[in-house]
Amino acid sequence: MKTDTASSAIAALALGAVQALALIWCWAYIAAFNPLTLWLLKAGLRGRGFLAAVTAMDFLINLLLLLPAAWLLLLLGRRHLRFHTMLAMLSLVVTGAVTVGLPVFSASAFVAISYGLLVLALPADVWLLSRFTGKAPGAPAKRTAPTVMAPGAIQAGPASPH
Repeated sequence: MKTDTASSAIAALALGAVQALALIWCWAYIAAFNPLTLWLLKAGLRGRGFLAAVTAMDFLINLLLLLPAAWLLLLLGRRHLRFHTMLAMLSLVVTGAVTVGLPVFSASAFVAISYGLLVLALPADVWLLSRFTGKAPGAPAKRTAPTVMAPGAIQAGPASPH
């Protein structure tokens, strides 16, 4: 294993751990101050419909919260992107399990689905960003088409020898 590969693998592990701690911190505030759950309850949504709406909302919030981590994984390069994403996911799960424990999956299928969507939000973000950017950040820019000049305009260029 090359040194740059080892250092980027360590960076991916650290990124997953830091992101897990950031998610724990953010979700404490989101759970306390998010008005959407109250709006759904006031609208009369109950039972499975309520849980499905909250699960979908949580997934979208996780997508937003994990965008910086996905961007940093892309900065590590595309050569080992899948490997780095898996390392970051593993680190995210382990750090979350150590700090707050694993969710009680036997409580409800929605708990297992929500946790699975949390873990899958990172590779989804990496995939979306890689498709959106087309190339890894820092890659050479694409060549642009020449600009069209107005008739009679003078283009600055190298001086003629005459």
